[in-house]
Amino acid sequence: MADVTDYLIEQWARDPSVLTPEERQAVKDRVAETPEAQAAATFWQSFFSSNEALQSTVSARVQRFVDTLFTCPAHLVLTPLTEAAEDGAVLQARTAALPGGRFRCIATLAHEGHNLVMRLLHDTDAADAAYRLYLLADDPALAAHALVELPALGRTVQTDASGRAVFGRAEPPPPEALMEATVHRLLGQVPAEAEHGAAPHILTEGATVRLSPTETQWAVHVRTEAKDVTIARVAVGREDPPHIVPLANGQARLPLAAAEQALYFYG
Repeated sequence: MADVTDYLIEQWARDPSVLTPEERQAVKDRVAETPEAQAAATFWQSFFSSNEALQSTVSARVQRFVDTLFTCPAHLVLTPLTEAAEDGAVLQARTAALPGGRFRCIATLAHEGHNLVMRLLHDTDAADAAYRLYLLADDPALAAHALVELPALGRTVQTDASGRAVFGRAEPPPPEALMEATVHRLLGQVPAEAEHGAAPHILTEGATVRLSPTETQWAVHVRTEAKDVTIARVAVGREDPPHIVPLANGQARLPLAAAEQALYFYG
């Protein structure tokens, strides 16, 4: 039988289809048998439901025809929602809490022009991974594998394919400190299993990257055809905190071990 972890319950509440039939049944049994699992499932179902309502509220404020005129920039600065966007969905999202006080929503930020919302939960029971961050966007590609700078926490984190990141810090800052976050969207990636040293890898945004081996390092050469696109950094693998290497004039040096990991490119 599948081991029912907290994360498995969270996934089940968010989208049961991502689990195997065995995992789904195991979670259902655990939720039916234990009050703790039932409380967790109820919280996550309410949390993700409020996410959808919150995102719909922000979407209603976006002039869709304007979005077609501009390319989404490489990074977006998120700030607290304006008062005009405040409604029951937003208030519910901000006050989401698990019975017993384990999870607390400590920040809800947004970039309303591109309908990107960030929510940050504090897990008071966690010893290491004390925070859970969620990016919500109409375009899933905007939230997937993004770099998120959180000045109030002194952290930069990288989301997974679903726009989620789990990371740790001892104590949360006061709510008034969580007033801004910068999201760097993924401009392209090279999978871990890719062959290097031959043809260049094609990234998004009309950019290519070539990795050439030396005796001790990989030489990275990025070339962009679009004048308004600049690839300024690469994240090696999926570490916490992210292993970020800056590019100077489209070039960088990576350790040989980097060839065994996925590479994520950002502006």
